[in-house]
Amino acid sequence: MSLRRPLSRIALAAVALLALPAAPAGAATVEATSSNWAGYAVARKGTRFKRVSGSWVQPAVDCTGDRSYSAYWVGLGGYRTTSNALEQVGTAADCDSTGAAHYTAWYELVPAAAVTMKLGVRAPSLCDGRGFCATQPLADFGTARFTAARAVTTGGHAGAIRDPAWSAIAISLLGATDGDPRFARDTLATGAATPGTLSTAGDAFSVSFDATSAAGSPA
Repeated sequence: MSLRRPLSRIALAAVALLALPAAPAGAATVEATSSNWAGYAVARKGTRFKRVSGSWVQPAVDCTGDRSYSAYWVGLGGYRTTSNALEQVGTAADCDSTGAAHYTAWYELVPAAAVTMKLGVRAPSLCDGRGFCATQPLADFGTARFTAARAVTTGGHAGAIRDPAWSAIAISLLGATDGDPRFARDTLATGAATPGTLSTAGDAFSVSFDATSAAGSPA
């Protein structure tokens, strides 16, 4: 993801539990849009987080012969454009021009580039060595399910996405011209993604690919 700037290559179906000031504690879930990722973020003015966690099963992508990219991750930091730190770890499911799917695991410690891990299993953003990123077409990943999403503050408080100690932000992936300026950091990409409602426990949700609601033309 990324709210500040996408991971060296992507930011899309994911849960992000971030550590920067935002809405007041205990507020209802806030809705926002982004040009390069979808999922949930949590934030509270004056609160800093030190740990985040989450689980998901990597969904298969539907490749049609066009290059497209998707990533699934959990991240700490980077909620604002002025953020100096962003840590992310996740998986990716990309399509090449032959219609073949490629699955990888990666981590990123901004400002360094993303690193591919040697695990058997890069996103919608690609970056060059100078830090310039451009959003890429979103791969049709169907629906991704995230569970056991939790955050821990530097003060030791642990909670799920829906916790009265902070506010939850539900973020939809739309066109760059339609998104919240905090989250629109790249050029327009095809495809869209929408987060579902939080579970009763407030620690699980789904993100679904949606070609019809993309700004411009469908993926």
